Amino acid sequence: MQKETPMMRQYHRLKRKHSDCILLFRLGDFYEMFENDAAEASSILNIALTKRNNVPMCGFPYHAADNYIAKLIQQGKKIAICEQQEDPQLAKGIVKRDVVEVISPGMITDPNLLQNKSNNCIAALYGSIQKGRPILACAALDVSTGEFLSSLIQEGDILDTLQNEFEDNGIREVIYPESYEEQDSLFSFLQSVRSLRSDLVLRKVSDSLFDPLGAEEILKRQFSLAHVGILELEAEIQIVACGALLCYVKESLKRELSHVRWVRQRRSERILFIDNATKKHLELTENQQDGSQQATLLWVLDKTQTAMGGRLLKKLIHNPYSDIRVIRNRLEKVEYFFTNPSVMGKVRGFLTGILDIERILSRLAVGKGNARDLVGIKTSLQKVRDMRSELDEVDALKEELDSIGDFGEVIEDLEKGIVQDPPLSTREGGMIRQAYSAQLDEYRKLTRENRNWIVRYQRQQQRQLGIPSLKVRYNKIIGYYIEVTKPNIHLVPPEYMRKQTLV
Repeated sequence: MQKETPMMRQYHRLKRKHSDCILLFRLGDFYEMFENDAAEASSILNIALTKRNNVPMCGFPYHAADNYIAKLIQQGKKIAICEQQEDPQLAKGIVKRDVVEVISPGMITDPNLLQNKSNNCIAALYGSIQKGRPILACAALDVSTGEFLSSLIQEGDILDTLQNEFEDNGIREVIYPESYEEQDSLFSFLQSVRSLRSDLVLRKVSDSLFDPLGAEEILKRQFSLAHVGILELEAEIQIVACGALLCYVKESLKRELSHVRWVRQRRSERILFIDNATKKHLELTENQQDGSQQATLLWVLDKTQTAMGGRLLKKLIHNPYSDIRVIRNRLEKVEYFFTNPSVMGKVRGFLTGILDIERILSRLAVGKGNARDLVGIKTSLQKVRDMRSELDEVDALKEELDSIGDFGEVIEDLEKGIVQDPPLSTREGGMIRQAYSAQLDEYRKLTRENRNWIVRYQRQQQRQLGIPSLKVRYNKIIGYYIEVTKPNIHLVPPEYMRKQTLV
């Protein structure tokens, strides 16, 4: 039997911790996959499956990772991204590596993988069978917007209600306690849930995530609460489902979720329940021909100018209000805009320039944003401020305008701090304006002076030694050094120490 290499021991240690994932193992400029992961991924990605030391493997360049990860996610796969934690040139022995993020269909923040006007949620199911019927709590979290919902399902057709939850909230992935598969009634129910949608991903997770006391503590920490009763959730199983879901997402993303500010209870008495059969027959958001939005009610009505407005309209069509006071209030607003087209035109003009603030803030919160996102926040808030100022005298919109905050300080800070056209990657630097931070300006000055000193020193050495081609260079192993070509070696003084010879 062939001896396992140190690198493969490291790989297997990480793989055991993420056995339900395809592990992308960083090796230099490539992500490599091994064994069963390699066989599965090579088929999905249509890349060559090779062998080294009789171990199946495949891979792709790290700079092309987004495209390959997108294809794996579209097939419902869960991806663990393992990065090098130190410079390979400085490492003593095997390079330290660790999983820095787990991505799955329900935890996407990359705008290239999301539909602008649709939510993308991960959910947790928790409950029990009572008198032969399941009573369920469903917690749903859209990581890309921070929206967090909880519902209690105990009446009517449980499966139909659950399907409504999935469709209304854009739920793509569901977690549940692994012990449910050992209980015949719950396992049978899970099989029925699995059949609701062909693209729905169900994952069993450790029962320890669904610990009632642990769930309470997670919710209290997340929302800075003395007691979870403040959340006004109807049943304890909702608290457990919400806590388990938050814990699972935090552990997967390896980050706190500061943009998740509250959990909202979905209350059925405030909305008109429409069963799935009726939704399909009425073709509210999907047509019966090919399942697209073409020729649906949403397709006809959706003239929204922002992605946020598009998502809200879709929710309102799925869940229309049943409160007559809310309905009348909204009809009055519609009537006002209909009879005042000039005001409507102004509002639509302002909204056109507003980016998807919800998703930008969420990307920033989970460490995926960049300086261009900050510029997008600034320009969007400027549009909001200008709209509020322009429409300040419109009495019919007073309630809505008064609910908009004053973002003057935020806009001013972003204007002072971020350059107008920053680089796409934060690693490139150059995104903070001069004079915004005295300390940063000092660091920049030192950097410039160091570079200028090195240039002056290189010219001095060229003149002193009579070697015009002499270069002062740097690498992480040697540090700064002088490079001369072989024909000029005889001109180098004996007191200069030779560090390396290039053949």
